[in-house]
Amino acid sequence: MKKFVNSLLKPKRSHLLLVSLAGLIWATSGLQTRSLQLKKISVLQDGIATCFSRVNQSYTAKLINDSGSLFLSDGFMATTEECFGETLASLENNFSVALAGASKTLNTLSSDVHWFHEKVKQVGSGGLGGNSVKVIISNIGARFERLEIKRDEVLEKSDLHREVLLEKLNVFKWAFYLLALITPLFGFWEVLSNRSRELNNADSELAAVEFLDSENYFDKSKAEVVIRKALQNNGLPTVVRLLDTYKALYANRSAAEALTDSAGKGTILKGKDADEDQAQIDKIWNESSVPSLKVPKPLNKKHLEQSANSQVVSVEETWEDKMKAEGFEALGMEGVITKGIDLIASKVFTAGVEVEIDVEDTVKIWSKRENIEQAIYHLLVNFVDNMGPDSGKSLKIETRQLGSTVLLDFTSGGAKFEEAFLKNINGIEKSSDDSALNIDFKVSRQLVNEIGTKMSFENVANQDGRIVASKVQLVFRAASNAAKGKIRDVKRGTKKELMRNLSN
Repeated sequence: MKKFVNSLLKPKRSHLLLVSLAGLIWATSGLQTRSLQLKKISVLQDGIATCFSRVNQSYTAKLINDSGSLFLSDGFMATTEECFGETLASLENNFSVALAGASKTLNTLSSDVHWFHEKVKQVGSGGLGGNSVKVIISNIGARFERLEIKRDEVLEKSDLHREVLLEKLNVFKWAFYLLALITPLFGFWEVLSNRSRELNNADSELAAVEFLDSENYFDKSKAEVVIRKALQNNGLPTVVRLLDTYKALYANRSAAEALTDSAGKGTILKGKDADEDQAQIDKIWNESSVPSLKVPKPLNKKHLEQSANSQVVSVEETWEDKMKAEGFEALGMEGVITKGIDLIASKVFTAGVEVEIDVEDTVKIWSKRENIEQAIYHLLVNFVDNMGPDSGKSLKIETRQLGSTVLLDFTSGGAKFEEAFLKNINGIEKSSDDSALNIDFKVSRQLVNEIGTKMSFENVANQDGRIVASKVQLVFRAASNAAKGKIRDVKRGTKKELMRNLSN
């Protein structure tokens, strides 16, 4: 589970760090903004309370008929009105949207305060005695009460907005504390990961140096493990897939080139005359990669000079004649493998081996029936006998056709090939001791060698470099498919001569 989580988060680690940093900046900014707004709304509420207390002082002074009081002076009242004006300006500058309703109410309150002061100035100086009390209460008492109602309305709206700001402030506080904890952890994780990657790269470099300095530089499986580990450590999964694809293609190409001879390749005759062309054709047939074939008598000059404007070289028919003359047949690969499986069906069933066959019914090869059937039989016997209890007991048989070459692969989860055996069998370390090769492999190799078929052995490793299977590969020459077109002859001549021959 831990490995899965690491593999999932590894490519996103730097993104998580950037997101957490951005979130921390956002939370810090939001925290400061909301704190500043709360401070401003507290100042606003204090300002409204201060301004209204001045109105209350003027009202009280009028009630007690203190005509000489400072609170009833024109300067004091003007300052009170300026106080409301500044408070209104502050509200509109800072909370024009959030407190739009309160702004209108405060504007009305400011206007009413002005008219209240005018009314106070007009009322006589009777004080609380006689009819003066009734006059004062009737003229300014009710008006003062309306001012108190508007003040309370403004303060109530500001209190509601203050509660909203407090809730947002708490959210930003929690976000800030959480991100302040997570961001350093992500940063520390990134530093440790970079350090770990550097150490792993250093280990890969050291392993590569030791590998090149040792005698195992020819072991491609170990080299592949070093390269694969370095690529995976640096987060290059696509390059790893490219390596796997290249390995498969290169292996197939190498196997194909090992068998395909010059006669199976397209060759351009560059001779200046018929004699030089004849010499090149002789060379092509003499370079055949099938050792048991005898080269037939080469075409003579008479055949090449049948016509001054045309030369006919039946390459495909000559090759088939050569193969048939040596006892080779065009055999269907599916039938050959099916017969081998049928011969050991009871052994496969008893051993509990799961056999998977992936063979196209159209694939045909040049081979000798007895040799190839016996070789495949002994291969199958060896694979089934060497299935261990923990090997998975599986055998996969598949074919691939690459041009004029057919590859037959046997992949088994049974016993793995020893390193000494692979070095010996692949010619890396020559040894006369082939004790690592059991009797069935010996028989199979002898049978395929007699018919010029290549046989190779290798171990199959997974992405971690652990050997998980063994594989034997046979390489055959593909037989001509009757459904495909064949090159029957090659005609030479000028364009006009070719057109004239075609029209005839």
